[in-house]
Amino acid sequence: MKHRPRRATRLPRSRAARVFPGIGGLFVALALPLSALAETPRTVVPELASQWLRVTDDGGLALRFTLAEAGSTPFVRQGDLATARGAGPGGSDLVVRTVPGGVEDFLVFHSAPALASVRYRVDVTDWVGARFVGRSLERIDEAGTPRLRMAAPFVLDRHGVRHEASVTLRECAADTRASAPWGRAPVSPQAAECVVDIAWSLPPAAYPAVLDPAWTTTARLAEPRWAHGAARLEDGRVLVAGGSYPLGNLWGDLASAELYDPSTRTWAATGPMSVARRPGFTERLADGRVIVVGGSTGFPGATAQSLVEVYDAAVGGFSRTADLVSPRFDFSGAKLLDGSVLVTGGFVTNDLATDSAERLDVASLTWREVAPMQEKRALTTATTLPDGRVLLTGGGDNPYLTGNVVHASAEIYDAAADRWDLLPTPMTTARYGHTATLVEGGRVLVAGGADGPQGTTVHGSLELLDVAAGAWSTVSASLTVPRWHHGATALPNGRVLLVGGYSANFFQSTTRKGDLADVETGTVLALGELATPHTLETSTLLADGTVLVVGGLTDPGSVEVFGSLDGTPCDAADPASCANGRCESGVCRVFEPTDVLAPETVIERSFLSCSLGGDRGESPCRPTGCLWFVAFAGMACFRRGRRRGLRSSQRGSRSVDPRASRPFSAA
Repeated sequence: MKHRPRRATRLPRSRAARVFPGIGGLFVALALPLSALAETPRTVVPELASQWLRVTDDGGLALRFTLAEAGSTPFVRQGDLATARGAGPGGSDLVVRTVPGGVEDFLVFHSAPALASVRYRVDVTDWVGARFVGRSLERIDEAGTPRLRMAAPFVLDRHGVRHEASVTLRECAADTRASAPWGRAPVSPQAAECVVDIAWSLPPAAYPAVLDPAWTTTARLAEPRWAHGAARLEDGRVLVAGGSYPLGNLWGDLASAELYDPSTRTWAATGPMSVARRPGFTERLADGRVIVVGGSTGFPGATAQSLVEVYDAAVGGFSRTADLVSPRFDFSGAKLLDGSVLVTGGFVTNDLATDSAERLDVASLTWREVAPMQEKRALTTATTLPDGRVLLTGGGDNPYLTGNVVHASAEIYDAAADRWDLLPTPMTTARYGHTATLVEGGRVLVAGGADGPQGTTVHGSLELLDVAAGAWSTVSASLTVPRWHHGATALPNGRVLLVGGYSANFFQSTTRKGDLADVETGTVLALGELATPHTLETSTLLADGTVLVVGGLTDPGSVEVFGSLDGTPCDAADPASCANGRCESGVCRVFEPTDVLAPETVIERSFLSCSLGGDRGESPCRPTGCLWFVAFAGMACFRRGRRRGLRSSQRGSRSVDPRASRPFSAA
């Protein structure tokens, strides 16, 4: 069935946060009244830790599970957390927290257990099908659609380092094919229960530690992520792969990949990449496979990668191919008209950008160096022109450092001659982290970007290149907010959708505003705001002309769809005045989250040191505390208040469905 987003309703102002002791300082109950928290049709937390928890999706299908070794300890409610002290194996604490579409099920181990493993029982009595791929268990309906899942679990140690846990499924049958499950005959579990064994390995000094499986619907990403890669497959579905998630003042990297089905608005696990990383370039090749090129691992101190992998949708897996000649990240890439791929510039080390470029031979999937660029560039753009040449604009020799050179110049690569030529006229504004989008008439629209170290100055200006004339012109209109590291998508009607990005310098301010640029009229139309800000997200044009916006900073698990192509003024009294029937403040609201987001909560994200434990359990988040939450994909400090950048009047910001009022109860 097709999952439809619910109309969001803001909760009443919550009470002050309550805190209680936990590992490495404090666990913190978010400032949300229990009565408000209970108003969700999706989650039922029982009275006792030994009883069954239940997550139900919009269609009424349920995922019931229980920790097999849990004791009969009552849950104690603290805000939106339910805690059973010492109820888990080895005296671990069981902490349950509602998240978008389900629950996180924390097991807090204060010291190394005798046996580093736990066992869950999953009720599959009424399941039509089960699927077990990428350490994730999915409930499959009659149409082959994944509806609910246990996401791949991990352990977070006292230093905030993530360790993937192993998962074994037994005592039931499941589909283990990593290719897309939609439309495929489901595999019956042939049992009343499945047993899920989760195991991990940590040295004693790494404790205290938290085991974190999440049990959710499939309307959001299983693995929250940003700086990932995305590509639309031949069947119209979308592959996302790799990326990062925050761990205090570090970035961790993902190897996992997921598939999105637009017709059902659901996600399914698929085979992972061989190496966790932030991909540098992701593109579908002429034969339907998807190539993932280079990128980086680690942060701070990113390490450039040269590895290249190809995803085959028929088998749902990645395979290694020949590496790049030079490792690189923050580079640009473009698919040429003959199907080959060009990658240019970027960083080989953390020092300065390179002027080198490489070209992929599609037949052999091998790389060779081509003529170097005229300038050293990173965080530039590469746009394939209608005549087959490739345009590069802007960039810098190291935009992250003081004293870097930011370019206003542009150059064009002629593959037939293997030659780069600088355009005689530069852009009006030097910029990096911008976008350059091919529009009608063979013109290129350059939008936004930044100047100075780490985005000291952020631009909202637009420039248009007439390629035939080799001349730039400034668009009179500007973006509604300046932005860089944003997404830009050419729409079928000739306009360009711009979403997300930083509106100030690095890590300081993300934006939820969307713009629609019309190069024919030279205007920019302010669109309805997204449900959550996005930066380092992906924006993918779907076959029906809508745009899928996935992940990014602030809420890395979020997924939204740009569903209207006009954004015209509307009459709130006449729903028909909007193509999607959503008129807000006199303008059609055009972004739709694919799932109801979390209740309006209270986070103060820390990008400083934030870990689960110090020598004396100290935390920079005192007096509140620091804890990992999948909903926000990171170590976060919590305090009373709302998420930075959200206004309480905004519909869609952290809400629950008021139509059901089911209290916490035994399932």
